[in-house]
Amino acid sequence: MEDRKIIELYNYRSENALIETDKKYGKIVTFLICKLIKNTLDVEECRNDTYLGAWMTIPPIIPDNLKAYLLKIARNQALKKYEYINAAKRDIDKCVPYEELSNYLAKEYMDDWRENSLSFQSSDQIYDYNYALRSWRSTQSVIYHARTF
Repeated sequence: MEDRKIIELYNYRSENALIETDKKYGKIVTFLICKLIKNTLDVEECRNDTYLGAWMTIPPIIPDNLKAYLLKIARNQALKKYEYINAAKRDIDKCVPYEELSNYLAKEYMDDWRENSLSFQSSDQIYDYNYALRSWRSTQSVIYHARTF
């Protein structure tokens, strides 16, 4: 089907416009998105967002070149998804699952707790320590606590 007829289907709000668009330009849109994104599900999501973008914008805008218009939308969708996936907080290579860290963290916490609890020789020292912390201002107690441990 020609681009002109596909655009007419978009203007009439016919769902066949999306089917015809996918038949004609689906492979090249998918190829462009695959150059940036490797996950199959993300590629499919970007392709669907491309068609949604065309559906939402074509009635007010009538593109001269439908292929270029769709590829522009696809590129922008792929770049948005690429930035989302590769954000600093979502970088999978730098993340470690909590399950792998839980044993290590629990062991470190227990070792620190044992060392600190053994540093007090008697209950009198613990009482003196707590009394001193309550009597000082908060900044002094924080500094003392930081120096002690």
